[in-house]
Amino acid sequence: MTYRSAPHATADDPSIYIDPARVEEEREHECVGRFERYLTRLGVLPEPRAEEIKEEALELMRDGIAAAEAEAPADRSLVFEHAYADPPAALAADREELERILGS
Repeated sequence: MTYRSAPHATADDPSIYIDPARVEEEREHECVGRFERYLTRLGVLPEPRAEEIKEEALELMRDGIAAAEAEAPADRSLVFEHAYADPPAALAADREELERILGS
């Protein structure tokens, strides 16, 4: 079990409903950092190797973000066509409103 220490989304402001001190406390117990400290204590993961792994992970993440951002935008109609096995009655109106706001 782990604690979500980040907001649900960039538009979310968790300071309204979460104590920042609790977030910092929970970050000390998150699983990746705990495992890294454990391996370091055992002498299995020397600090230089830990830094190499972090850099490799950051590079992979940046490459993945760049690849995702290079993708063409998804066809927004897919949400309406494949999200429901049994579409609610208001779905057609929702789609029309989206098309009105964003353009066809």
